Amino acid sequence: MPQSRQVTAFALVAVGAALLAASMAGELRASTRGADADVVKVLASLGGDWSGSMTITRPGMAAMELPATETIVAIGDHWTASDLHCELMGRPFHAHFVLGWDSVDKQLVGTRVDSLSPQLTAMEGVYDGEEKAVRMRWVTRIPGRTETVPGRYDLKVRGDTYVMRFYEGEGASEVPTMKIEMERKVE
Repeated sequence: MPQSRQVTAFALVAVGAALLAASMAGELRASTRGADADVVKVLASLGGDWSGSMTITRPGMAAMELPATETIVAIGDHWTASDLHCELMGRPFHAHFVLGWDSVDKQLVGTRVDSLSPQLTAMEGVYDGEEKAVRMRWVTRIPGRTETVPGRYDLKVRGDTYVMRFYEGEGASEVPTMKIEMERKVE
């Protein structure tokens, strides 16, 4: 192919790529309008370094309140990744959360792994605009057994503080299992 045709072909590919990128950016902006925009704002507000406590409440056990820290980073406009650390029963505990907005299915999705659980937890949820709360649900296997149990958490962000409450079971058998209370570190 002569050099002038190579340059023309390259220019056409470059223009096509630029148009595709502009189109995708337009779709991304369109996906954060309306109800989606509130969710994206909440996700963006989570970024930063946090400190506070993780309180574990299990039936038949005294509540354990543990100092905890967390770092949450934004991954684009639709996702966050979180690393939570504390010391649990004399050992380091680490939990990693990913939370984001699936603009195609119009729902929150997330995952969690931690240093005590043998499996990944996949979650789905909604944003309650009236309560200004993220509500996530999942089903997980009880460690060491084959039964599964439903779980959920409610996350309420208020400026530079948040409270996340975890529950296990459902209906009349639902019990609170953990509460994370954090305040953004201000430097």
